[in-house]
Amino acid sequence: MQYHTLPITIKDGYNTQGYFAVNRNGEGNPVNPPKNLIVFVHGLMGDSVGTWANFHEFIADTDKFRDADIIFYGYKSLARQANNQALTLLDFVNRLQQPLANNILPKTLPERNYSRTIFVAHSLGAIVTRRMLLFANKNDWSWVHNTRMVLFAPVHNGAPVFLLLIELGTTLFGKILNVASLIARYKYPVLKDLPPDSPTIKNLKDETNELLNAGKGEFTRAFTVVWAENEKVVDDQPFCKDPVPKHGIDKSHTTVCKPVATEFEQPVELVLAALQ
Repeated sequence: MQYHTLPITIKDGYNTQGYFAVNRNGEGNPVNPPKNLIVFVHGLMGDSVGTWANFHEFIADTDKFRDADIIFYGYKSLARQANNQALTLLDFVNRLQQPLANNILPKTLPERNYSRTIFVAHSLGAIVTRRMLLFANKNDWSWVHNTRMVLFAPVHNGAPVFLLLIELGTTLFGKILNVASLIARYKYPVLKDLPPDSPTIKNLKDETNELLNAGKGEFTRAFTVVWAENEKVVDDQPFCKDPVPKHGIDKSHTTVCKPVATEFEQPVELVLAALQ
């Protein structure tokens, strides 16, 4: 039974792909338009679909996703700072609230009226997503209060490995590599967001805690957080009032979000849990 369209390329972002529910139940009969929207947001140097390996195949093979439209959002993660990427994502999510009217949904399918949006983010994508939600709240977009976040190996507390490499290289090779690192930071501005003490991370924590302490920020609390057992990139530390993390057993920073049939289906199970 086919519950979703074949992948449809969407002009927003970079190589963004959509799998839209075709409104069929288990008997093949038409049902109401889906009430859930799931948006996948990759991390640094990631790919709209490739970051998640064969996640899209699980969606096609699992009827439990039939009441959800699925978007694999792509962006050039090195090109701009995380906060700017969040603004671009916000524009796209706003347009997704009426995908047919905004020429995202195929004309053969009816307009959507989503009850919940689930953001599944990896690494840097967690910063981009949470900042996007904070922007949405400041603009009083009502949909923000009907969202959930499932975060894999989030970089909310920085990625000190990048700093270590720069410091080590500068020590060993002196001024030449120091100049090279300055050029890299200029060419790839997102690198400024990754140190644990960066303004991007500090402001994200401060604004999140302020809303939560005021009882107005439940949408900023992740629904699920997953840490990789073999994490060597990000700093695994609790973030604000997020739940106790799940454990990606024997998984690395890049593999913790990639499901494998019969071997590692935890990513799929956690996204399905967020749909309940």
